[in-house]
Amino acid sequence: MQDNCFLDFIDPELYSHSTKMSQGINDDKKSLQNFTKAIEGKIEEGSKKTQSLFSSACIYKVPEGLRKLNKSAYTPRVIAIGPLHRKDKHLQESMQRVKWYYTHHLLNRLTEGIEDENQKGRKLSEVLQQCAEKMKDKECVDKAKTYYAAEVTVDDEKMSEMMLVDGCFVLELLYASHSDKKSKEAGKMTTNGVDSGINLKVRN
Repeated sequence: MQDNCFLDFIDPELYSHSTKMSQGINDDKKSLQNFTKAIEGKIEEGSKKTQSLFSSACIYKVPEGLRKLNKSAYTPRVIAIGPLHRKDKHLQESMQRVKWYYTHHLLNRLTEGIEDENQKGRKLSEVLQQCAEKMKDKECVDKAKTYYAAEVTVDDEKMSEMMLVDGCFVLELLYASHSDKKSKEAGKMTTNGVDSGINLKVRN
């Protein structure tokens, strides 16, 4: 009753204005809280993703602005390793066959001394299957993709093949390069003492 009497002495317009101001302040506070909460969420999400990226990634793509200064310095001219330059036309077809060639010779090293052709063939198939099994492992593929700072869009099967062939190519190239240094014709012989006409040198 007393409250009603008290309200009788208050200007209705003033009371309405005061109520709206109070409601407006509350709305502003709520809006600010929602805004702050959204920012906090983005900070937390960005922090987690960045931390996860930096903890695993070790292969980065050169920023476009830096590449423009000297494009040839950051673009493979002979052969590409991994998924970053897989679509470059000048690195496809013929150079991909070189990788298969080196992979073939690396696997052949494992059968040196085996004279029986059937036994040699079985050994090659066995080793290749073991390698393929390791490379097709889902955990292995996913882990390999995390090493790249940029998202790898290559499907798992293609990524597995890439890891297998590129890995064998690098190993055989290093082995052949080491052997060539002991040869009088360094740089000419490539794999297993066979001159393929391909001169791929490793820079020290």
